[in-house]
Amino acid sequence: MEISSINGANAQVRQMGINQATDSYSRNIQNQIANAQKQLQELSSNKDMTQEEKMTKRQELQQQISDLNMQLRQHQTEQRREKQQKQSSFDDMIGGNQKTGAADTGVIISLSTTKEQIAGMKKVRTDLQGKLRTAQTEEEKADLQEKIDNITQNIGDKVKETQDTISDYQKAEQDKADKTLDKKEDEKENETNVGSEEEKGSVEVKSAESANTDVELQKE
Repeated sequence: MEISSINGANAQVRQMGINQATDSYSRNIQNQIANAQKQLQELSSNKDMTQEEKMTKRQELQQQISDLNMQLRQHQTEQRREKQQKQSSFDDMIGGNQKTGAADTGVIISLSTTKEQIAGMKKVRTDLQGKLRTAQTEEEKADLQEKIDNITQNIGDKVKETQDTISDYQKAEQDKADKTLDKKEDEKENETNVGSEEEKGSVEVKSAESANTDVELQKE
């Protein structure tokens, strides 16, 4: 598996953290909508306002609800698009054609397992959030919220675990690349030294041959 694939996974993991934040953003909008709807329902029984004031306030609340619903739809559309992109990126990495070694395979298995665990926890959290919206008592709501918070914390821990796995893999790959580069440079230096020794030996042989020739000429 190439480092570029791991980089893609790293970006995907960062996106998981972003999605956790955007879930709270969705809940905030939903709470604002619910609050505006409650004000709208209570408006008719408000005895401190004139009919004209009620009409103006009703229009303001209706516009506010409409705007909030539009924001929520846009946000949900962005989330779906990001989720599709994230899924595609992760699947490409897990099911890619790259030649993988034992270490690479271990990283893939670890990331794939963590991905499944996070998906499972998100499903449980979504179910609990649904129950929270229909909870009747404050005690039940508090219990459900505590469970949701615990699951959110566990998801964050899993995301960090995945980030650490990717970081360790990248460091190992970089160390491996550095060692390979150092080895090639050492081999090149050795080849240069051998060539210099051979050239030096050749010069010495030629000098000896030249000296022998001079001696023979003197004898003649």
